[in-house]
Amino acid sequence: MLNERVPAVRKIDAKPLEDLRVAELMTLSLEEIEPEASLGVAAMLMSDRRVGCLLVRGSGGHPLGILSASDVVRFEGSQALVAQ
Repeated sequence: MLNERVPAVRKIDAKPLEDLRVAELMTLSLEEIEPEASLGVAAMLMSDRRVGCLLVRGSGGHPLGILSASDVVRFEGSQALVAQ
């Protein structure tokens, strides 16, 4: 379920943003989670692994989407509003 993580921060020579390519900064190894996992497990995994998103991979191994920390916060915020 989880891959070993490559450090997300690499030493990159100072360049203007327009000269920096995504491939130079992207994370090469992603943390993964199954779509059946609970939101609580996903949030703990992001916190423990210090990542801002998880790749959601289906049973066939195909990526289904990305769950971001922003998705979790947005959901929690909407639930708090509903509870009021």
